Amino acid sequence: MREWTKEKYEAKEAERRKKIESRIKGRSRCLYLGQTDAIAGFTAWLAIFTGVLVFIAVLQWNETHSSGNDFESVQKAFVYRASFESGIMGDFQIVTAFWKNSGSTPAMRVSRWINWKAFGGKGLPDNYTFPDLEKDENYSSSSPERTVMGPGQTTGSAVMRIPLQTFKLAREGKIRIFVWGWTEYFDVFEDRKVHRTEFCNELTATQIGPVNADGKAQTAISFPECEGGVHNGAY
Repeated sequence: MREWTKEKYEAKEAERRKKIESRIKGRSRCLYLGQTDAIAGFTAWLAIFTGVLVFIAVLQWNETHSSGNDFESVQKAFVYRASFESGIMGDFQIVTAFWKNSGSTPAMRVSRWINWKAFGGKGLPDNYTFPDLEKDENYSSSSPERTVMGPGQTTGSAVMRIPLQTFKLAREGKIRIFVWGWTEYFDVFEDRKVHRTEFCNELTATQIGPVNADGKAQTAISFPECEGGVHNGAY
């Protein structure tokens, strides 16, 4: 029968404890990313979790910012020259341009100007600068206006009074009549950025009828854009 001495027993027990400690250390490395220290492992996992949260927050901010820009682009004010109306008043053809705000928010601090002028049969000079005109015997202009335009609102410009005799000369091809103007305004999203819309149209008398029973001539007018789309745009 084998006899166990005290020395052999203590050696066997020490070997068994060593194996147990080795197993515990191996499990610690797996759980804490190869670190034997439990606090260091917890810190590492906490850093990874924090990084994931930051990444998610950045994605959410980008999505919100993009949605905000889309909302502004749809809702912001946009003012443009929508139409013309004309009629007879005494010996003058009355012409009014109408502006419309197609946005869903107001246009603020709106200013605008509209002009008309007769040119020779060739039309606008090359490189014409479309100035804001004052009155004299050859042309007239409206006065600048300042106002607020609500969402979807349409409003008329100052009235232009053009002599009927001028239309007769245009109908005969001796002169050409042009009307141009602009509007400037601010929107509620960019209160420091001015927006500007410009237009230029030719007034073409397609018909000048006889004087009716009221002593007024009947006219028919079209408003084609200026050739080449000059002075037509929004900025």
